[in-house]
Amino acid sequence: MNRQIIVVLAVLLAVGTSIRVYDQCDQRWGLAEVCKECYDKSMCLSYPLGSFYSVIATIFTNANKPCGSAPVCTPDVLAKSLEAKNFRKSGRAIETKEFNFEALASLGLKLKGCSNDKKALVKSFFSGAPVIAGQSENSTYWYLILGANEREAQVGSPRNIYFTNMKWTSLNFHCVFAWV
Repeated sequence: MNRQIIVVLAVLLAVGTSIRVYDQCDQRWGLAEVCKECYDKSMCLSYPLGSFYSVIATIFTNANKPCGSAPVCTPDVLAKSLEAKNFRKSGRAIETKEFNFEALASLGLKLKGCSNDKKALVKSFFSGAPVIAGQSENSTYWYLILGANEREAQVGSPRNIYFTNMKWTSLNFHCVFAWV
């Protein structure tokens, strides 16, 4: 990775980032059905899926990459694209281990791996890789990592604007992605 990108990332971390994470309850897609088999079917109410689709769509959008037939990747477009490719291994799958990440790779974003190691999170972030995080391996809510150091991560929340750009110390699980 070249030094210019690392410098840009360091500056973003120092002054804050302007990345806005998609709100999973936005009126344009918040009522979109993302899980027919789930109790909470909508993007807004299905926290695990809605937050995941929102942070991943944010990654596609900020990289200026489409995730389906639309030129801009929004959470609803991503959900339709992934559901058409059987993204959830079982009907009600909401845990990470139940996700079919090959479906995401077919759209151009490959899962490199997931870990509980905070040092790996920092290293991945500064390598320029897209990183998302949750409270645990069975996370029911996902955040986009906007900055990181050894002690804490700066996160973008897909549901609560008050948590965006907050520094969190309790994110114990993260997943790293790479463009295919």
